[in-house]
Amino acid sequence: MYGNSASLAPVNIFTPSGLMNLGYDSLSPMHALWLLDPDTRTHSYRVAHIAEKMGTGLGLDGTTIDDLKKAGLLHDVGKIAVQSIVLKLGKLTVEEQDGIIWHPIYSGIILSKNPRFSTPPITRAAEEHHERNDGGGYPFGKRGDEISLGGKILSICDGFEAATSRIPMRNYNHLRSGDGHPLTVDDFRQVVMADNGKEYDPEIAGVFIERVLGDREFLRTLCLDV
Repeated sequence: MYGNSASLAPVNIFTPSGLMNLGYDSLSPMHALWLLDPDTRTHSYRVAHIAEKMGTGLGLDGTTIDDLKKAGLLHDVGKIAVQSIVLKLGKLTVEEQDGIIWHPIYSGIILSKNPRFSTPPITRAAEEHHERNDGGGYPFGKRGDEISLGGKILSICDGFEAATSRIPMRNYNHLRSGDGHPLTVDDFRQVVMADNGKEYDPEIAGVFIERVLGDREFLRTLCLDV
């Protein structure tokens, strides 16, 4: 599926080679995306907040937690390159579904051009936030420890936020109820407990259940019913 994506590079927006030469500050395209799609702005802030909580729960050092927050805030910056798909109302075509898998790659390219965000822990986390522990994710199909710590953390933080948000996010229908409604915190806990290492790293999932889903006060800061 993903091997044919090169033919679906966005037209009249950005291409990988074009992004390499733009010299954008990473926040400039992010701000542009947020103006076009305020829902992504809300999602990004919440993912960064959850990632910070996970970093603390894992006992990571301050620099690593700061990198996690930056990656969480900017992980979807590459969506500016596929904005016509992101902003489309209604069901995506098969080609559009394939095209949207480019956005993590674009995120890594944009972040790599800014010295403040070009360190591997940040760029890799952004590139890998749709990877799966079993190798069934995208864009690279990485599995297990081929995925960076930041990528593993952002994967579950991103998935949780998208699954429980009142705002439906593209590519997360598999984590929402059959009628498309958001999951409750308990619903997502059951999803993670039944995952058995398929989508999420088991160690990361265990800490997420204990430190994030188990902290009612924190969940209330996300305006979630607990």
